[in-house]
Amino acid sequence: MNGMEFFSTGVLLFVIGIVFPARAQEPHPETEAKPSQHETKLQQEWQTNQPPKLPNAGSEFQGKGLWQRHRATNWQAEHRTWQQRGGYRGYRLPQLRYSSNFGPEHPFHMQSCPVSMAGGLVHFQYAGFGFNVIDRWPEYWSDAWYDTDEVYLDYAVDGYYLFNKSHPEDRLAISVVLS
Repeated sequence: MNGMEFFSTGVLLFVIGIVFPARAQEPHPETEAKPSQHETKLQQEWQTNQPPKLPNAGSEFQGKGLWQRHRATNWQAEHRTWQQRGGYRGYRLPQLRYSSNFGPEHPFHMQSCPVSMAGGLVHFQYAGFGFNVIDRWPEYWSDAWYDTDEVYLDYAVDGYYLFNKSHPEDRLAISVVLS
């Protein structure tokens, strides 16, 4: 190798040694996108393992507005069973806890449950578990069903559902969420 080739190779390696590490340190917007405020809040909730905080609005049921925004316009057309959704693949409730807290013999009023939004779905807490309501509630249910109607959670053939004792033919798909 003559002197000029040696010098050129040295300069090339020097430039590569400076340029590539400098390029690697430049921010890349496609890989370093900042999380949204919603994502940041969800991340903080997961890190602290605390349920989302609901604003205090006196004695009025906290979830009324959330439920009102998740009413179906044509429930018969919008509703799908877990089988139609490809099957339930979520968490399964332990049998001992299930038999002591769930099923038609354990009704409750939704107003007694903390309610929030999670990933665009209504989320509520009951018997130490979190639940996401996948279906919107039928348009023909009372405007205040969550205050007045007895509901219960049950596993029916293909997944978990929320049943309303005032409308036993209807069932809203729900998923169990570890919170």
